[in-house]
Amino acid sequence: MRKNLLYLTSRILQKTIVCAAFVAVVSSAVVMPSHARAATSENVDKRVTGKVTNAANGEALPGVSVIIKGTTNGTTTDVNGNYSLNVPDENTILVFSYIGFLNQEVVAGKGASLNVQLGTDPKSLNTVVVVGYGTQKK
Repeated sequence: MRKNLLYLTSRILQKTIVCAAFVAVVSSAVVMPSHARAATSENVDKRVTGKVTNAANGEALPGVSVIIKGTTNGTTTDVNGNYSLNVPDENTILVFSYIGFLNQEVVAGKGASLNVQLGTDPKSLNTVVVVGYGTQKK
């Protein structure tokens, strides 16, 4: 029973995080006209792609927030744990965060692919409380 409750709780949290992260990314997105940016090699963003997995079992983690440190620019991983993000340069620090897992900061580097494994945070799992109220008739 407890195992089922924990599984259901984690699935509900995953769905909630995916929705919240999507809203945050969409609401913070700014579209810059192409004429507002000079076409020099210094201003060309670099695309970083990769996959985020659970370090314990290798499973893909959907809905992980991938944010450029110090900004609101970022994205979330898809259902297969994949992400894609434009970064200003190779020294950009990406912050990977997910409920129940330790945050991880990684330098984008020169490679175009950046796979990350997140370790579980045992302290955060004790802080989840599920509360339900009311009844419902069909």
